[in-house]
Amino acid sequence: QISGTIPPSWDAISVVSLILNDNQISGTIPDGWNIQTQQLELDNNLLVGSLPEFTNFAIMSLLSLEGNHLNGTIPDSYYTIRTLALTENQLSGELPEDITSIYLYLGNNHLSGTIPGQWGTNTIRELDLHGNQLLGTLSVSWESMNHLIGF
Repeated sequence: QISGTIPPSWDAISVVSLILNDNQISGTIPDGWNIQTQQLELDNNLLVGSLPEFTNFAIMSLLSLEGNHLNGTIPDSYYTIRTLALTENQLSGELPEDITSIYLYLGNNHLSGTIPGQWGTNTIRELDLHGNQLLGTLSVSWESMNHLIGF
């Protein structure tokens, strides 16, 4: 198992995938981290603090930070990542109106508010929002979501 914090020397790392799940990586994810990767997975570590603004979101298609101790709100820019997995953290705030994510896993956090009606017209394929403090009813636009795999 790998332990310790994310080293500053990783700031300009360029790899296709960085998968370091199920380790003992601790501390915060550096704000403005300039990692250039299509896939970043740091599930089930000991990461704390708020979600950083990444510098190179344009090439990232999968971000998975599940099972850590991350808190604060989810930056709107995260909802442009094709697959966003942030289940089992302490994230809070409301869901944004506009997203382009296709696979969205946000279960077991502290998200509040309502599920935006526009989401029912998006190309979401999988959606996990269980274990949050979401309220309200789904809008009629959700009836046409015949391509939704899980909810």
